[in-house]
Amino acid sequence: MVSFRTWFPGLIVFGFCAALHAQAQTLPSMRFERGALVSPSAAETYYGSSTTRTSSFTGVSGFEGRPPEIVEQARALGNDIDLIYEYVRNQIDVEFAYGLRKGALGAMIDQSGTPFDINVLFVELARQAGYTARYRIGTATLTAQQFQDWTGLTHAASACRMLAFGGIPSQINGVSPADCNIAGSVTGVAIRHAWAEVQISGTWYVFDPSFKPQDFAARRNLESDSGFTSGAAATQAGTGISSGSASGRPYISNVNTTALDTYLSARSVALLTTLTSSAFSADLRGVVGGPEIPPVYKPVGGFRSTSTPYTSVASQTITGDIPDQYRTGLAVAASAPLGAGGVQASFSRQLWVDEIYGRRLEFDSNFDADHIVTSADYYDLSFRLELDDLPLNTLTRDCPGSGGPSGCGLPSFNYTATLTVNHPYAAVPRQRL
Repeated sequence: MVSFRTWFPGLIVFGFCAALHAQAQTLPSMRFERGALVSPSAAETYYGSSTTRTSSFTGVSGFEGRPPEIVEQARALGNDIDLIYEYVRNQIDVEFAYGLRKGALGAMIDQSGTPFDINVLFVELARQAGYTARYRIGTATLTAQQFQDWTGLTHAASACRMLAFGGIPSQINGVSPADCNIAGSVTGVAIRHAWAEVQISGTWYVFDPSFKPQDFAARRNLESDSGFTSGAAATQAGTGISSGSASGRPYISNVNTTALDTYLSARSVALLTTLTSSAFSADLRGVVGGPEIPPVYKPVGGFRSTSTPYTSVASQTITGDIPDQYRTGLAVAASAPLGAGGVQASFSRQLWVDEIYGRRLEFDSNFDADHIVTSADYYDLSFRLELDDLPLNTLTRDCPGSGGPSGCGLPSFNYTATLTVNHPYAAVPRQRL
């Protein structure tokens, strides 16, 4: 697993939750973690064959059943397995990362997801429509052309880095170099992958809506279309410019912004004129290039194949839901001085992102009109972890007697919270970029 942990101090006072502050001594920053590439066979050993799946909502009611968005989407598609496949395959973009990140609802909200997310959305819609469906996890072997059509990549080192960044166990051209030191073009790729199967009239048919060859359009030559030439903008800006040094530091002044603006405006007009005359029907992709998923539609007899569109070997069949070792986890731990005598009390909960994605996760208190009826209620303190306003964990401290400042002090408290994210990657961080 690749783990990230963040600690948040906070203050709740008189009904307000103070903004979460990062530690003051740390400047704002971003860091990318690059993992070492792991082979499919090593990953198979790492993940194992467990089918255990735990819930984010142990001991909590109100989250039973599928999200209503999934129920309604299946109904809107007529509970038709072919229309369900069309929808997921044609509408949900692929994010090249391993494991379950968003789940079915998250993939539907974002219109994108990992191959696991996409297949989970398909299976959840299929099951909601009344079909028996299962997952297969194993190794998918792609030809160079299949990999290029899917990802747009032909350079072996680039393919390796992309797969390593996403934690996808892979072999490129038969090897899995941890540092992606590999030369030449892609000749073949084997990846650890997930796909789906649905039982129709007694036969198991294979579906993989995450595998969708893309059409990559080349961009127009915008430099030629606009008449822009290298160095011309600098030449215009430098007309009449002054330069020198002061106190040992070089400077420039009197940049000719008028000439620069005139040149750039002319190039803009030229570009618009060219596009209007020669590319008047082009969309953004037709101008700047990029990928597009060519849609597929239900053939005569429906989508019925008993094999994957690539060479595959399944090592695990999952008839239930995707097990924990393939899921992104969010562990929440919090503490506040709400125990007896004001000592620290705490709670912790293991959440799974595929179950909470698209929902509002928050810390809240009892400082609101629903919980304060009399003045004494201000001094009965409560601190909660909530999902869509439903409490998951609660800490309370009741003020004895009638309450008030003399009995319990001011109605405020400090709290701390630690959020730990575990991504289901077999590699540990190798390099910080």
